[in-house]
Amino acid sequence: TVRELSWYKFGSGPLDPGATVIAGHVDTESEGIGPLARLAGLEKGDRIKVGVGKGQVIYEVDVVRQVSKSLLDLDALFARSGPRKLHLVTCAGAYDADRGGYQANLVVIGRPVD
Repeated sequence: TVRELSWYKFGSGPLDPGATVIAGHVDTESEGIGPLARLAGLEKGDRIKVGVGKGQVIYEVDVVRQVSKSLLDLDALFARSGPRKLHLVTCAGAYDADRGGYQANLVVIGRPVD
């Protein structure tokens, strides 16, 4: 549903090195616009809270960018090593039903605030 987000379970968690990837739909025909539609309004320096067990990790937004699905760097998006990061991903760009839906992704990259 548009109100549910998914964490890539084979990737890094918020306390692990690498990128924590959380994705979801921007909208659906039956449910309308979902909470990830607000990602496009984020700016560098904004903060995002991610619940982890009974605690949370706070991230500061570094990058908000739209990327064509054909140009999405999957190795970087799903990095399982390196600095801890948050990658929020949703659909963006033009919607073309004949070509499978949205033609781009909106990617928000944040780093944990210690």
